[in-house]
Amino acid sequence: MRPTLILKMVEGCIFAADSLIEENFMAVADYISTVQKIYIAFYQRPADPAGLTYWAQQLDAAHGNVASIINSFATSAETTALYGPINNTTIGSVIDSIYQALFNRAPDAAGKQFYVDGFAKGDFTAGSIALAVLNGARNDDQTAINNKVAVAQAFAAALDTPVEVAAYAGDAAAQTARDLLASVVSTTNPATFYGVDNAIQQIVNGSVEHVFTLKNVDVAYVPPTTAIYWGYNPHDNTSATGAPADGGIPVADLLKFLTSITGLTFAELGVIDPNTGNPFQNVTNLTLSNPLSSTGGQNANNGGSNQLTITYADG
Repeated sequence: MRPTLILKMVEGCIFAADSLIEENFMAVADYISTVQKIYIAFYQRPADPAGLTYWAQQLDAAHGNVASIINSFATSAETTALYGPINNTTIGSVIDSIYQALFNRAPDAAGKQFYVDGFAKGDFTAGSIALAVLNGARNDDQTAINNKVAVAQAFAAALDTPVEVAAYAGDAAAQTARDLLASVVSTTNPATFYGVDNAIQQIVNGSVEHVFTLKNVDVAYVPPTTAIYWGYNPHDNTSATGAPADGGIPVADLLKFLTSITGLTFAELGVIDPNTGNPFQNVTNLTLSNPLSSTGGQNANNGGSNQLTITYADG
């Protein structure tokens, strides 16, 4: 019987340990939403997974006493960069910034004065003012906060790879996350909000260093050439082929064609002086009575002779 009794005791211990872990987990989970609100109030962005867990554990250890942790947020470099120094001189502009970040709007006059006066009397401090404004939200403002918390939770849950978790660090990543929450308003439906994945992708892409190397590439210089076109070509009168808009064929190709069908060179034809070099370099004008021209009419088939006139720059 003793072995059986020991086994039951061991099983009981295991059961008790499992229950304790579950209870601790549930206790910490109860503060997840609160921590997200603190991040939104002070940092205007979702919590990172590690920070979310750490501060939830701190709240659990403090039995939910938010005052035990908010000073760490209020005095952080990130909060100071967002709101600047918080004192009686700056409190008005600080409240403007808090309202815009939390509710996407400027404060109403009465609400702003309430917090300004409360700060002056000491009811609110530099460490508590942002969270006080968040917790004081009503109606559409409360809906906007609830939506931002839901999206912040979805954001933290979506950081589910080591690369994504590591990328969510630094000013650029934080600003991307702020922009995400800034787009969440009272009319946003968190269940159909698809900005989270896009924001994380942007954060991951922004964390990768892109190095561009410029290289000199030597390209052989090709001097420009001028092609002189002749005539009207009803089969190619479009610039899509590189020819002029009114059609025509290059003079060089025309003259090459003429020499090929006659079997004679230009020198043999007496058209050029063989000692002058390139026969086309000084061509400035070309005229040909073309029996196939658009104005040839019925005379285009008259079988008459054609006349080619080439004018050179030297006359």
